[in-house]
Amino acid sequence: MLGALKQRPVSPKAAGDRIRAAKRVLLVKPHHRLGDLLVSTPLIRNLRRALPDAELDFIAGRYNAPAVLDNPDLNTIHVPRLQGPAAIVDWMRLVPRLRSKQYDAAIMLSTISHSKTAVSLAKQAGAKFVCGFDDSPYGSKLAARYHCVLDPPENLKTHIVDYNLTLLERLGIPASTKEHVLGVTQEQREKARDALRKVGLRAPVIGVQPGGNPLYPDRRWASEHYAALIKKIQSAVSLPIALLGTEADRPAIEELQTKLPRSLPTLLGLPFPVYKAVLQQLSYFVTHDGGPVHVAAGVRVPSTFVFLSTPPWRWAPYGEFLYVWTDYKRIPSGEELWERMEPRLRAVLNLGAS
Repeated sequence: MLGALKQRPVSPKAAGDRIRAAKRVLLVKPHHRLGDLLVSTPLIRNLRRALPDAELDFIAGRYNAPAVLDNPDLNTIHVPRLQGPAAIVDWMRLVPRLRSKQYDAAIMLSTISHSKTAVSLAKQAGAKFVCGFDDSPYGSKLAARYHCVLDPPENLKTHIVDYNLTLLERLGIPASTKEHVLGVTQEQREKARDALRKVGLRAPVIGVQPGGNPLYPDRRWASEHYAALIKKIQSAVSLPIALLGTEADRPAIEELQTKLPRSLPTLLGLPFPVYKAVLQQLSYFVTHDGGPVHVAAGVRVPSTFVFLSTPPWRWAPYGEFLYVWTDYKRIPSGEELWERMEPRLRAVLNLGAS
């Protein structure tokens, strides 16, 4: 199928001219995880600022779609199934809808890996012009065969947000922000307040999320460190503290509870729309590297993030309201992190110096 979808080469300047003149633009990133899509939201925000009157639509996958479903910069989000027999049905239903939009351009938001499915969706949508990063630095020749290729950053290991924004730079579109964007609706806020009330809480609340993906144990901060930090917080401020996590985090949270003088309210397994709204309700949030880092940055909750094993200069979100432990090859104790975090927490809560 893809053999018939090749596009004639276009210079970056000509590509930028076509994007800036577009009235309907389709963005495509159906693969990757939720956090991998959240780091693309600064690109979406800057594109919206450059094209305030354009229709910006998005094709996401079922796994990463929550990162953009309430994004205020997008008009329509399409979420087709991409695997199995049902994918064929979704594809047959989606393609006519996409073609009816008569997109002037499509932008591929793939970073390292390029998907034939994504390229084919963009082309089958009938977009008059398709562009995205060149994937040849990663040993592939897919991109150059099927869409206008733009050079990725010279340093492929640059910060992931800057990596994505380089795509706009190549198109001549300025970037005025690097911060994540994650929309929260009023209905979601109301459900978040209900979730807090059910465990006896209402804002202001401090949130702590231990646990984490067991596939990446080196990223996790040990329960004894979380316990030490929580005790420091409790000795300094009178705000209640809630523990958050997925159902998979239950063992880690139960282990943490055994190290505390008294049990803390717990919110486990919240649906993502409610979870992100709960984070937005918090006065302050603490966690370690993982998806929650990007969610918290997207809803702009003041936070402290502990990055371990993963270089923060590549993956930590931007934002003056965030404090990131950057010495990622060294594990801080709870007391050491508190020394860094205390003045920021006091400033957020207007408590003054200790």
